[in-house]
Amino acid sequence: MSRALGGRLCVVYLVGPALMQTILSGPDFQPSSAYDDKPFIVAFFGDEGAAIGWLQLQQ
Repeated sequence: MSRALGGRLCVVYLVGPALMQTILSGPDFQPSSAYDDKPFIVAFFGDEGAAIGWLQLQQ
């Protein structure tokens, strides 16, 4: 859908500290650079302000 709209879909997950550690240490975790050639990007944050700041930088 983001290609049809001419942009890039940015997905942010806001999670608690325990879940963040589980996600980051999991075998399937992909760093944001894994999405460089995709029409979307996914990021995980434990702080709402950091998540909003990241979204603003993506514009």
